[in-house]
Amino acid sequence: MRRHFPTRQALLEAVFQQRIESLCGRARQLLEADDSRSALLDWLHDLVGYAVSARGLADALAYAPPTNEPDPHSCGNALEAAGARLPRRAIRDKAVKPDITFHDLLTLAVGIALATERQSDPAAQADRLFHLAVEGLSPSQGT
Repeated sequence: MRRHFPTRQALLEAVFQQRIESLCGRARQLLEADDSRSALLDWLHDLVGYAVSARGLADALAYAPPTNEPDPHSCGNALEAAGARLPRRAIRDKAVKPDITFHDLLTLAVGIALATERQSDPAAQADRLFHLAVEGLSPSQGT
């Protein structure tokens, strides 16, 4: 099968195209949500979940860092085109820190997926790490 693709990366991009399209559709859907922070976190959680459940997706997303001449067919660029509006909206609403970039969030999601892929229960560990990253190290403060 690989002989039909010029590179391993091109093969991975083709394999994950449907999952990427689903994540892009989810990002567009969440732009309509009232709470921009929750929408962003829901989408990132979905991204981590997809990356954990589809071995190789995190690797495909980590393969090519952002450049000035992006490949329009790459998984990362498709996700950015659809998903980058979520953090921009949350920043505009002052719901997340203003210095967060889409690439920061993509790196976080990919890192969690790659770090947990060989765990006995990668989905549970990825979920735990995702919530740790979102909530931080401090215990909850009761009000």
